[in-house]
Amino acid sequence: MAAAWWQEASAFSVMPGGHQLPKFAGGRQVGSALTQAAMVVTGTSKLGKALKKPTGALTVGFEAASSLTSLGDSDLITLSLTLRKNKASAIFCDPAVVAAIAKEQAKAKGNFPGPCPVISLGGVTDEEELAKVQSTGANGVVFSVAKLGHDTVASLAEAAAAKGMDAVWEVASEEEAKAAVEAGAKVILVSASTSVAAAIREVVPKEVVAVARVESMQQGANEVTDARSLKAAGFNSVMLSEACVGDKEDAVYAKWAVEALTSKQSKEFKITGMTGHVNGHYGTGTFEKSQAEVVWLRKTY
Repeated sequence: MAAAWWQEASAFSVMPGGHQLPKFAGGRQVGSALTQAAMVVTGTSKLGKALKKPTGALTVGFEAASSLTSLGDSDLITLSLTLRKNKASAIFCDPAVVAAIAKEQAKAKGNFPGPCPVISLGGVTDEEELAKVQSTGANGVVFSVAKLGHDTVASLAEAAAAKGMDAVWEVASEEEAKAAVEAGAKVILVSASTSVAAAIREVVPKEVVAVARVESMQQGANEVTDARSLKAAGFNSVMLSEACVGDKEDAVYAKWAVEALTSKQSKEFKITGMTGHVNGHYGTGTFEKSQAEVVWLRKTY
């Protein structure tokens, strides 16, 4: 059995209290005194446990866009239930729909499958707004370093933790990621191209849960290729942006995406209960579809 990450090196910097300094995903050890002081392992957050599987398998989360407000209550409830049954790792919600989805997910407590973590995708710039998001039942909040600045995110992340909520640091560069780690980030959302995201993961310790933003419904199903590249780079999860917008393809795409992005097959995968070019029309039976054949009516390629 392979050694755990903290056993891999023969020489580690030892912190006060006997803590050993972790290595970055790329094998480099943390260098600065500030980073050493900040990088004592404190455990994985509740959200982190949902996003990071012990087996190392990739997990798949979905963005729920503001346009979902166009749905009636019953349709929104059905979509939330469908995401849970299709094994979504988390639902990243526009603030306009976070309350409705959090309410539906909470009903699954004690059942199987249990509730998906519901994360507010932005919408918080101060502690008053944070309190409002908490009142919706959201489990966490995404804070964009680019939009809010490092100091504001650090302050809001601390306030969120005090309220029992998870803070997700959204970063787009190595510098932002390093600063987030030094401030104690446990979960980061990387919004960058696949190649840039891979470089960012190199400077983030393995115990920090890393989620990558990936465009949904790409031409030629290229999100499958992106997801596999990101997994190989050390990412634990992906968030499919604008995956759920309020049309008839939301539920179909969610089922397809989880199966396709987590499948071990290299070029083909099974899709059940659908006809046509996987375009939202329900049918019967099971058949094989190559990635290049997947077409979504929502998109104009």
